[in-house]
Amino acid sequence: IADHAEDQVLFFDMTFLPLVEAVSGRVTTIKTFDAMTWLPWPILVKQQWPELRYRDKRGVPREEHQTIVAREKNPEWKVFLEDM
Repeated sequence: IADHAEDQVLFFDMTFLPLVEAVSGRVTTIKTFDAMTWLPWPILVKQQWPELRYRDKRGVPREEHQTIVAREKNPEWKVFLEDM
């Protein structure tokens, strides 16, 4: 499929290295093979994740929103808040 689509770069996970090595000699358009090794394992194993705690949500009244926007000093953040 990649060869038919004329892809020139193939990004792959190291799990697929044997497969990529097997087909690399048969593809003609792919010039670069990039092994995605920048994050080889999860930062935290699932058992170490903090427990999720859900809280009640509430809407922000217009007056409170205007007060928050008026107090904001960072102009970029202020624009973001105004768009909310």
